[in-house]
Amino acid sequence: MKIGLVECRYKTPFIQAVAQQMHIDEETWLVQNSRFSPHGAKGIYQLNHPAGRVARKSGSGPKNDIALLYSKKSDRFSRFYGAPTWWHNDYYNQISIWLEKEAPNIVLGELGSVHSHLVALACEHAGIPFLNPSSSRYPPGRFAVFLGTRMIPLAGSAAHWSKDRLQVAVNQVNSGRSKPDYMNKLTASYTGIKTRALSLADRFMFDWYETPSLRRSIANKNTQRIAHEIWETSCISLQSCNAVVNDSSLSVLYPLQMQPEMNLDIWGHQWIDQSLLIKTLAISLQRQKGVLVIKPNPKSNLEIDSSLNSVIESCPNIIPLSHTVQMADVQNMCDITLTVSGSIAIEKLLHKQPVAILLSDYAHWLGVPSLDEVGYSPDSIDSSFVERVVKSQNSVNAIDLISHLVETSYPGLISDPVLDPNVMSSVNVRLVAQGLCQAIAALNLPGD
Repeated sequence: MKIGLVECRYKTPFIQAVAQQMHIDEETWLVQNSRFSPHGAKGIYQLNHPAGRVARKSGSGPKNDIALLYSKKSDRFSRFYGAPTWWHNDYYNQISIWLEKEAPNIVLGELGSVHSHLVALACEHAGIPFLNPSSSRYPPGRFAVFLGTRMIPLAGSAAHWSKDRLQVAVNQVNSGRSKPDYMNKLTASYTGIKTRALSLADRFMFDWYETPSLRRSIANKNTQRIAHEIWETSCISLQSCNAVVNDSSLSVLYPLQMQPEMNLDIWGHQWIDQSLLIKTLAISLQRQKGVLVIKPNPKSNLEIDSSLNSVIESCPNIIPLSHTVQMADVQNMCDITLTVSGSIAIEKLLHKQPVAILLSDYAHWLGVPSLDEVGYSPDSIDSSFVERVVKSQNSVNAIDLISHLVETSYPGLISDPVLDPNVMSSVNVRLVAQGLCQAIAALNLPGD
């Protein structure tokens, strides 16, 4: 079997270590940033940075308009930093040539970078499975292998935990003692400094398209700071929020999802514009004399901007909460919670509290109908909305849900070694390699 491996910046040494444990017959690497080229690896295909007036004007070579439309919409550097996207077409064509020339049986990568996303799209067009290992959120210390560009877990360990162990896992989530792996802080302050230093180097070398310029980065930081300050000045106290919620006929909690992030920008790309989604929800709720409570991520990033602040200012039934408000403070405040693809969906289902999930792949993984399958969309919420969602989730059992998440995932940590050096431990590398081998076996590829 031949496996294609995609350079994933700081995660590349981890991917390489895992691949070595998988005892692959033959491998081929696609590298975008030469500084992260896998050390000692063979079969490296280096993406060339397109240049020239013709390329900049329209991109070179044939186009796959559907794939490029998807990639450009999800390109974080274009969306948040105003970076150009003319080079997508050239990269896509280079990737297609790599796939045709090397003919890997599968490709292993991630969706967190633009070139990796383009690889996944090219694989879909070529009929080659693209595997994206990522944290499965709950229980922590496990990962799922997602197929292609969608939030569809491939197979799983089929592990069966005892009922007592499952109950402990449920209790830990419900008490807030258990958090997804990606919420862990940097293991040491120097790693944050190192990341910033390496990112600065990328602005001057190697990475022309997937690292914002220093000028744009500084401008964005200033704009972001101002937007966050405006957000905080528009917030009301928890006590006042409770009073408004109690006086309303319908209240919806929307935990703002951090951006840029793969789970919203790619998996939930239909709702990538959270400002528009929030405005649509607010107008829909206003017809029912309802309110929309917005809970920001404590570490919110570029999702809070002037557009969102304008929406909040123009919609009197939106209640923005301060960054200092904890999820525990609003756990039982509203009639229902709504999310695109946030971990809050698992938490609410384990709490036996109603949650409306927009992303159908995510809802199906959790064993519940998505919002549209219940008969609603963000612009069509009515007085029976909560009742119908509650009815659709009556059969959810916390023990069964956590068991399902265990069965459809594998033990092991997936992360950037700069942020979490534990991923490079021999035990973790071996676990992740074993999980990926199980997932690949489930594909039943010819000659496997």
